Amino acid sequence: MPSIVEDRVSEPATSQKLTTGQPAPSADGGGRDTRPPRTARGLLLLPPWIRAPMLGLRQPGAFFAVAVAAAILACAAASAALFLSSASSASLQQQINDRCDNAAYPMIGTQTYLGPFFRPENEADVRPEFTAQTDQAYPEALARQGMDSNPIFIGAQSILTENGQAPSAQNARFVRPFYRPGAVDQITVLDSGSGNGIYVPSFVAERDQISVGDSLEADGASVPVVGIYQNLYDEPVRDFWCSYSSLFNNETNANTPPADLVIATDEATFYDLALARDNANSQGGMGFFDETSVRMWEVPVDPDTVTSTSASENVARQDVAFREARSISGDPTRPGDFREDSFQSEELSRLIDRSQRLENGLRGPVIPTAVAGTILAMLLVMAAGSYWADRRLREVRLLSSRGVGPGALAVKAALELVIPAALGTVAGYYLARGLIALAGPADDLDPDALRSAILTTIAGFVIGLILLSSVAGIRSRNFTEKPIGHKRSWLSLIPYELILLGAAGYLWWQLRGQEAVVFDGSVAQVNGLLVSFPLLFLAGAAVLVVRLIMVVLPALRRRAHGWSPAAFVAVNQLTANRVVSASLLAALCLPIAVLTYSATLTASSQRTVDSKALTSVGAERAVTSFGDLEATPAVDAAGTLVARYQAAFVDGAEATALGVDPADFASEAYWEDSFAEQDLESMLAQLPDMAGDRIPVLAAGGVPLGPITLELGGNSQALSLDAEVVAVADVLPGRRTAEPLILLDDRLIGVEAPQSANLRYEIWTNGDPEPAAAEIREQGARLFRVFTTTEVFELANFLGVSWTFGYLQALAGFVGVIAIGGLLLYLETRQRKRTASYAMARRMGLSRWTHFRSLLAELGSVLVVALIVGAGLAAAAIAMAYRQLDVDPIREPSPLLAIPWITLAGIAAATIVVAFGTAGYAQRRSDRANPAEVLRLGG
Repeated sequence: MPSIVEDRVSEPATSQKLTTGQPAPSADGGGRDTRPPRTARGLLLLPPWIRAPMLGLRQPGAFFAVAVAAAILACAAASAALFLSSASSASLQQQINDRCDNAAYPMIGTQTYLGPFFRPENEADVRPEFTAQTDQAYPEALARQGMDSNPIFIGAQSILTENGQAPSAQNARFVRPFYRPGAVDQITVLDSGSGNGIYVPSFVAERDQISVGDSLEADGASVPVVGIYQNLYDEPVRDFWCSYSSLFNNETNANTPPADLVIATDEATFYDLALARDNANSQGGMGFFDETSVRMWEVPVDPDTVTSTSASENVARQDVAFREARSISGDPTRPGDFREDSFQSEELSRLIDRSQRLENGLRGPVIPTAVAGTILAMLLVMAAGSYWADRRLREVRLLSSRGVGPGALAVKAALELVIPAALGTVAGYYLARGLIALAGPADDLDPDALRSAILTTIAGFVIGLILLSSVAGIRSRNFTEKPIGHKRSWLSLIPYELILLGAAGYLWWQLRGQEAVVFDGSVAQVNGLLVSFPLLFLAGAAVLVVRLIMVVLPALRRRAHGWSPAAFVAVNQLTANRVVSASLLAALCLPIAVLTYSATLTASSQRTVDSKALTSVGAERAVTSFGDLEATPAVDAAGTLVARYQAAFVDGAEATALGVDPADFASEAYWEDSFAEQDLESMLAQLPDMAGDRIPVLAAGGVPLGPITLELGGNSQALSLDAEVVAVADVLPGRRTAEPLILLDDRLIGVEAPQSANLRYEIWTNGDPEPAAAEIREQGARLFRVFTTTEVFELANFLGVSWTFGYLQALAGFVGVIAIGGLLLYLETRQRKRTASYAMARRMGLSRWTHFRSLLAELGSVLVVALIVGAGLAAAAIAMAYRQLDVDPIREPSPLLAIPWITLAGIAAATIVVAFGTAGYAQRRSDRANPAEVLRLGG
């Protein structure tokens, strides 16, 4: 190797130990050398240290091993800060997306009276000037903060008039003016003309015989009708109207429905109606209502790119703009302070707070998990340092024989490996960024998180380089100071893993007395014990099982004498160094166990949340209505009709009753086999047949089998039914409260239920809800809403649960990469001995194919045993933990177990690929090696 020759010829042949304090002979051979001994600083100026950074580039194997180890360490060190920032951004984005499209926009506005206010002294009215001031002050204040805004104007209820005359209070008909840019594009236009004016709903047009080109008179103001649109309550609510659905939907089923919405095409038309309303109020002593117009200016933001930092900046800018807009002069025509009527949106601030709660909840399990991953990555870095010492064996022995101590060798190792370590660190940081962008909750990261990630990466680089060089120095010393006949210490026989198992047992005992999922406000957070307990249990149990397996290896070696050559060689390689084999097996068991555990709990928690939501709705969608519905072929084609008696009583206790059609209810209703001992079809088949003079019913929620009294309604008009509970279930679809749920054949009720029963009809469907909505309108009922599973839970509240175990899965995959790296280093460090034995075995008749099969048996057996042990330990941990993971104990069902078959198949496939890949790699290395060179170098 050129570097050795250069190192050896760069100094006088008479030089002795470089670091000893003894004087060396003089250069001419006479007397003693009076030169002082070399200091550490002088030592570093010698060629082996000066040239060390470049020498590291000449060792591609060590260069690659160190660079990969450093990259993995950097990735682990940076991952926590990046993941927490990603989770915070994703939580904020999810919350915004779960709301109406503009619910979280920065917004400021005012709710003020727009009409004249005449003082007794009949001073001039300055209200229009003041209105113009506010219309200018608000958007300009936002613009000064770099925020472009759009206006939203909602007028007070206006009274339709004829020839300027208002009808009596009993016959009053109301409309409400509305203006928002783009509103006309978000309605179903039935007829339209040209020019500016208003669009009226079809109900008003039909009732008052209004056509395009006519004028609509309200409060004495006449505005042209330029379009007619379909009633908004007759179609699903579009995203554009989501925040304003209360303006047209009678959501509380009030006796007086909302005023009909007339949509202005421009601001001037809106003001014509709004000013006329306030003018009428002024002249009539505030008229029928003391209601004022609302004018808002919102700032659209892209919810898919928002981060906590950008959202906080938007809130701060909104607050500054709000204070500036309120600083204009008060209303001179109205007593009081104008600023009392100003307002700003607080929704974004609330979402930021909830996002911060989620991030804080994630810190508990994520940071310890990241620390554990970083420590494991450091072990790989230390292994890479040991590998460097193996690869630089000749130089290390030469320098050690010349008196160079382990400290100086460690410095040399650091100098040689600093370049690959630095390159690997940079690559690892960007790898972490890429993985978060690709597989993390969101790819939008806060600047503070990036700075924290960079600092932790630098710290990891420094610590890793120290560990790398320290291990290299210690290994170098062992090459020349290897003890002979060293007795094995009794300390190595102590099962230290029992400490881990004892700690895991204590944490499990603590977890049994606590909630596995806790709530900070409404945000679900995973108890850190649910993460720390399995990590300790799996690590301790893996080491214990491996220790037990290692006990039987000597017996296995004795029995291998009669086996095939491939099996014999494989067993001998495994038992040649049982400590190394055991360490490798334990390192491979842990990621498989952690990945299986975390993937199972993630799938189980998701299945449980989905099941609770589907149970509450009853199916994927429930199309609800106001008004009576009848079962028709069209209804049956759209779904299954359900009559929900919301006020029912079972033997005097509150309950809910569902009247269903047993023939088709099971085709749409959600069901899990674990809900009852019988399947749903079998139980429904019992409902049409009367049990004597009693109506057969199904029950869930603690109602036992046997006769009951079922009352529909809660007053003297209640309908009392004699019923018989013919089957019970732990869970029945459609249960939305904690009270018992009763299912019965609706046809057996026979009479109309009283109003006190609070009857609502629903059509459950797993398909498109539009046919059901169309049939509701066809029967003359009013569509209330489409109830979906996404409305049961605010999913953003439970993201922390899935993300916690998702990060644990990432750690498991990360540890798996470390274990594979350790497997490759295991092969490399034993390559010289393996090649020497392979060369001699070849001369004894061992074929390449037999040797490859021995490698495959050796490595495959380790991987398969790791797979079996890891999966078995994970199953034990899952059995202890999954029932604790109930994200909502109030709602049924209790936690359900979901097996992540795809993940398990991926683990099995990865095991096969790694076994064949590493065996092929080792075989190729053995075939390409020069046996003579290996034997000459002391293989």
